[in-house]
Amino acid sequence: MAALVLTFSVATPRLHAFALIGPFADWMDVTNDFRHSGDIGGPMEIDEAYRWNVPIVTYGFDQSFLDYFGSNGVWAAEAAIQIINDLPPASVLTLTNYPTHSQQLNYTANAEGLWDLKSATLAALIEQLGLAQPTRYTCSVRQWDDSLKGFVNVIAAGPPWPAGTVAERNVDPMTLRPSYYVNDVLYAAFIQYWTVGTSSVPSLVRTVPFPVDPTDNSFNAVADFFPSTQFIRLLG
Repeated sequence: MAALVLTFSVATPRLHAFALIGPFADWMDVTNDFRHSGDIGGPMEIDEAYRWNVPIVTYGFDQSFLDYFGSNGVWAAEAAIQIINDLPPASVLTLTNYPTHSQQLNYTANAEGLWDLKSATLAALIEQLGLAQPTRYTCSVRQWDDSLKGFVNVIAAGPPWPAGTVAERNVDPMTLRPSYYVNDVLYAAFIQYWTVGTSSVPSLVRTVPFPVDPTDNSFNAVADFFPSTQFIRLLG
């Protein structure tokens, strides 16, 4: 295994940023760290305009959900749905009215490896409504090129990526351009790759984003949460 550290300094304003989800493109494969278990799609370009165009999302609870989670589970899921219903139209939404950190740590639940059902439901809803994980998709290797091995401990205003090798799908909501900021946190990327035998083409390339300032809260967007699809089945 080899590892590359890519660090970026980006002259864009500190804004929330977002990534859009849609059908997997042909180049999004398990070998470049797409199509994880539970993934329903991949990150879209800003002009691909993939989204639901229905005004109402219909949901329900099947018997297995009710048997396992009971009425408390229904309450938690509907509390997450209410958060979405209470949002104003995007045209009048003021981003500064909302916190940039969406997480709180329950130490007891963390020690027992438990997830909060309300949080999981909210993330699943956000995903179904068209938002991908912004931090995960700040940059992804689209096509391997051996010149990527030269990006070790690089600090630059946007690396001179070889054409077609890297996709940047986290978008600044004001400029609609790629951004390495998510909720005021500037990210860099740690890239790992594995090869098999003497092959020069990696069998797996994985991009691992991390905050440039280690004291920043990482993966702090609601859409960054990676819920299991078993929690909620959405019917459109």
